[in-house]
Amino acid sequence: REAVVSTQSTGRLDAGGHLQASEGCKLLFVEGEEVPMMIVKSDGGFTYDTSDMAALHYRMVDERADMCVYVVDSGQSLHFNLLFSAAKKVGLVRDDQKVVHAGFGVVLGEDRKKFKTRSGDTVKLKDLLDEGLERAEKKKK
Repeated sequence: REAVVSTQSTGRLDAGGHLQASEGCKLLFVEGEEVPMMIVKSDGGFTYDTSDMAALHYRMVDERADMCVYVVDSGQSLHFNLLFSAAKKVGLVRDDQKVVHAGFGVVLGEDRKKFKTRSGDTVKLKDLLDEGLERAEKKKK
């Protein structure tokens, strides 16, 4: 399903004249942003940029959301600034709609390294909250 949605999203961006070819890739440049969004890789594959644009299209155009809030660590702020700017540029987000990145600090594992969600080695939110409560209770004593 994701590949079909990404293909449709990419087709709309291409047909709208928003994509620029560069070294076999299809890029979406946004004025004022340092880096472009990579919508199609040189091997024809899709990226997080592609799926995030498709998801935003679904939420803001198909579902007609008034507001969409992404609660994701602050390390992703550049990506979301670029995503939201690009979405506004291509008309996915209207002036009366709002998209927001509610960033929070980075979640670290016991090894003090940032969790990598793609590896699957993350802790469930419930467990993280339970541990936070336990630690807070200990500090109160």
